[in-house]
Amino acid sequence: MLKLITAQQWIREVFPEGGVGPRTVEKWIRTKVIHGRIIGGKLFVDPDRTAVLLESNTEIEADDATDPEPPEPTPQDDFQALLDKARAA
Repeated sequence: MLKLITAQQWIREVFPEGGVGPRTVEKWIRTKVIHGRIIGGKLFVDPDRTAVLLESNTEIEADDATDPEPPEPTPQDDFQALLDKARAA
């Protein structure tokens, strides 16, 4: 069952100290970093499916330890860094 909450509510719950705004959440929904929908121009997040997705994708693997150029950060990397910061608080 799909349970959606507003993006604003989800942001307050997951990032109580701020740092994430609606534009970022919209980008994450459009790029499928998190589970959500855009309905009538309003942003909604499925908090349960997003939590499972984030828990299963918390490990980062290096492609090649000798690679001199670090990979470009993805929206999911940005999200994970903010999530880790919020959890540490």
